[in-house]
Amino acid sequence: TVTDTPTVTNTPGSPTATPCGYNDAITNGGFETGSFAPWVISDTNNAPTVVMTQAHTGLYSALLGSLAPPEPTGNSSIYQTVSVPGSGGMLSYWYYPASADTITFDWQDAYVEDTSGNILATIMHVDENTQTWTNKTFDMTPYANQTVRLVFLVHQDGFGDVTSMYVDDVSIPVSVPCLTDTDTITASPIPHTSTPISVTNTPLATNTPLTTSTPLATSTMTATNTPMPSVTPTDCPNPFVDITGNIFYTAIHYLNCRGVINGLDATHYGPAGTSTRGQFAKVVVLGFAVPIYTPSGPQTFTDVPPSYFAFVYIETGYHYGIINGFDAPACTAHGLGNPCYLPNLPITRGQVTKLVVNAAACPLYTPTSGQDFIDVPPSNTFYVSIETAYHAGIINGYPGHLFLPNANIRRDQMAQIVYEGILHCPGFMTATPVPATGTPVLATNTPGVATATPAPPTATPAPPTNTPMATATTTSTPAITPTNTPAPAPVAMINFTYSPQIITVTVGTTIMWTNQDSAVHTVNADDNSFSSGNIAHGASYIHLFSTVGTVGYHCFYHGGPGTGMYGTVIVVAALKPEGSQ
Repeated sequence: TVTDTPTVTNTPGSPTATPCGYNDAITNGGFETGSFAPWVISDTNNAPTVVMTQAHTGLYSALLGSLAPPEPTGNSSIYQTVSVPGSGGMLSYWYYPASADTITFDWQDAYVEDTSGNILATIMHVDENTQTWTNKTFDMTPYANQTVRLVFLVHQDGFGDVTSMYVDDVSIPVSVPCLTDTDTITASPIPHTSTPISVTNTPLATNTPLTTSTPLATSTMTATNTPMPSVTPTDCPNPFVDITGNIFYTAIHYLNCRGVINGLDATHYGPAGTSTRGQFAKVVVLGFAVPIYTPSGPQTFTDVPPSYFAFVYIETGYHYGIINGFDAPACTAHGLGNPCYLPNLPITRGQVTKLVVNAAACPLYTPTSGQDFIDVPPSNTFYVSIETAYHAGIINGYPGHLFLPNANIRRDQMAQIVYEGILHCPGFMTATPVPATGTPVLATNTPGVATATPAPPTATPAPPTNTPMATATTTSTPAITPTNTPAPAPVAMINFTYSPQIITVTVGTTIMWTNQDSAVHTVNADDNSFSSGNIAHGASYIHLFSTVGTVGYHCFYHGGPGTGMYGTVIVVAALKPEGSQ
């Protein structure tokens, strides 16, 4: 599947330049590929693994050392060979240490080595048991323009008091020079091949949208495209020290300059944090310049009074058919009257996508050849919205053709989806408020209508206007190529067994375990190569098998290697087509 990416060239007399951005000298620093490469496993007591049991952001992290006895004697380590930029740069990483020993016998280390393995600098030498994520930074300036190894290591002494360390989000941001006024820029800020970061896979317990969306009875009005009062006509300085090197920097900067988003404080955006449903209502209304609506009668939602900070934005979004609330059972479960909005719940990736598609007035798209994401079937509440956004180039997925619609969205991802919605869909434009039937009426992309999105700053790529881009150069940019993906092989967790207990698949097959028991289960590889975490009733876990071999696994609570609740995956090479050599 491809999406069209417009290319905008500079017009004489009104040059615009892209803002300075950042690349990363570290590859796969978040281990979000689900594997180590290009990291190299150096010491194997115990062998380091990429796991899903503890991640600072995203789904994965690297685990070094041992979580439980027996404790081996020796080192568990990985390294990556890094070409340090001429500016040196600031190394940043997060680690999660645990230890039952002291630094005399066990330790958690990080080093800079030369390519022969000689230590040039000790970044960290500790034996900690904080069991919390901690950030560490190190100035790489002394190694500018050199090729070095970045090493993470855990040492254990074999006496049974184990030590471990998770490592995640390793980064050396490298600044990208600003373009000159004569350079050609593109309107797409982030390539669709960028790997998303920071998601916590915590689904909402009850996520049933309100079946009807009937606003308060009001006199009919036609909304005009009034620019947001907080818009800044030119680019603004970046106040946030924690978005440097973030792949969604442009989106965050663009929205901040327009007063759409703000930070946790004056200098921190908190890109890895979550956003609530109330907060995002404000972001989506301001981001798409939806005319503010204040009801003349009582509040719409029982839990959103006029004193709530996002009251006017929630009422606006509801009035124009962009957002809705929860049904009566969900409200009752939270001790609320119906209808309710639950504004303080974290908002999920599926919910954000639906609101952006609604606010951006994206033409709805329904696939004719099957779903694009294996965890978003046609029965999913957000199926049409997610497919629409994907085919419009607004969203991307995760390895294995996953979208994680019920995962709480990160603040940086939230900004990116809004920004891409501005770029790729026509926008709210001229709209008539939702009539009593609850059906929104949105104008089509008519030439000559004023744009709903205020003019961007000169240092940021401009979103498309409502006038068809007759002079735009269109290129086809592939997304994550989700076509022709076989359905995952199913394994049921039922009656405290895996069914089938032994499954044979070919390389490249994904297996989906689904818990049909009322008890919580897990899927833990005997060699610790993967771990699902807790899987509640009705939930699933997916893992891709990319290497030939036999893998045993078990439930952490109800089994062990070869005993109790356990299973086996046999991975064989794919058959060659008939007649091939």
